[in-house]
Amino acid sequence: MKPLFIRNLSQAITMADGLSPIKDAAILIEGELIKAIGPTDEITPLVPSSAQVIEAGGRCALPGLIDPHTHLVYAGNRAREFVQRLAGADYLEILKAGGGILSTVRATRAASDEELYLLARGRLLEILSWGVTTVEAKSGYGLAPDHEIRILRVAKRLSDEGWQVIPTFMGAHAVPPEFKENRKAYLDLVVEEMLPAAREVSVFCDVFMDEGAFTREETECIFGRALELGYKLKIHADELAPTGGAEVAGAWKAISADHLLHPSEEGLEAMAKSGTIAVILPATSFTLRKPYAPVQRFRTHGLKIALATDHNPGTSPTLSLPLAATIGVLAAGLTVEEALLGITANAARALGLEDRGVLAPGKRADVLILDADDPAQIFYQIGRKLTWKVFRGGREVYSAA
Repeated sequence: MKPLFIRNLSQAITMADGLSPIKDAAILIEGELIKAIGPTDEITPLVPSSAQVIEAGGRCALPGLIDPHTHLVYAGNRAREFVQRLAGADYLEILKAGGGILSTVRATRAASDEELYLLARGRLLEILSWGVTTVEAKSGYGLAPDHEIRILRVAKRLSDEGWQVIPTFMGAHAVPPEFKENRKAYLDLVVEEMLPAAREVSVFCDVFMDEGAFTREETECIFGRALELGYKLKIHADELAPTGGAEVAGAWKAISADHLLHPSEEGLEAMAKSGTIAVILPATSFTLRKPYAPVQRFRTHGLKIALATDHNPGTSPTLSLPLAATIGVLAAGLTVEEALLGITANAARALGLEDRGVLAPGKRADVLILDADDPAQIFYQIGRKLTWKVFRGGREVYSAA
């Protein structure tokens, strides 16, 4: 692979310490890594004659975006439930009637492996077009050993193809109908069979600890076994009610706690002590017309904030991370700098990835070039796709031209 020289950027937003912009910037890429970054006139003498030159023409560059919370692999849709919610139906009401997550479980179980793969790959193509180079993908729409594993194998297959998909086991997403009268049996199945089987195809273990989902005791039982097996921990916390999810995240040193609409002060303090990343999902609040995560309280506790789409067929159907971040700015109260950090450097931290999320020598050459001279345009031009080119591991994988 030839060296790659991207020159005449209006600025490179490195995210190394805050925005850390470099004006009139250039980036030299060798192989999968960034070799050098700085002002164009300083980098130009370092460029080998064999390099491919990309003339940026005054556009700006960011690290490739990172979506640290999605439910990528599933079948079906829940448009009917969308209409029900608009008419006043509540999320828990729909779930108790067999809809919600359980509706998607039925559709996903009925789909073949190849159908799930093609559906997920199609979503990734759209996600990539928004400048996203790394995507976390949860299971949780199988809720049975074979089905959970095949969801994760689809995610791994995509990752093996170069898509940078990070698989998360989430068998504790809901209790399936066949175990409705015997929760303990399902918990035992997750702990004794699913967790060991999923370990070879997943990095994280996530639990939906909330009202109508899993209790603190159940969550801690799953976390204990997950740690024994070498998983890193994540948690869906305090989304629907203040159930102590943030406290559990801190106590168990989870790498991230996600949603966090109703965290306690004690929970946020515990998260701050453990270094747990707060992942907010503003597109979900927007879709459900619910309150947004209390970002000012996160600031008060010194928490690092990441931001994700929560892409799923029920409560956040969007595939656009820039749109989710725009909602984070306009509705949840993030600053532009916080939002950009949330979809780059802090998103990488929420996945334990130290090789990406910033533009710096030695880091992965995951680069987004916007058809704009300032990254604030992402949020200012609401919903507009500003992606010009995307490089993943030093290779051009998307171009608007």
